[in-house]
Amino acid sequence: MAPIIFGAHGIWVDFEIVEEKGIPGNREHPLKTGLDVSRSLLWALMSQVLQPQCSSVIPLVDVNLPTWRQKGFKCERVSL
Repeated sequence: MAPIIFGAHGIWVDFEIVEEKGIPGNREHPLKTGLDVSRSLLWALMSQVLQPQCSSVIPLVDVNLPTWRQKGFKCERVSL
């Protein structure tokens, strides 16, 4: 599904298929696979028209990190 959805926006993905050894543990019903592919095709088509707009996005080239740090901006740190 990733090649369908990302490809609709000009993002090309490449993936490698890993061969399974033994009996496959995860088999999907063909109907579920068909519904998933249909849903991704529908989303790829709809996302060409319906695109959410975010007014608070600042392009990366416009970010002046030293100025942001002076204003108190800090990166979040995630502790594991």
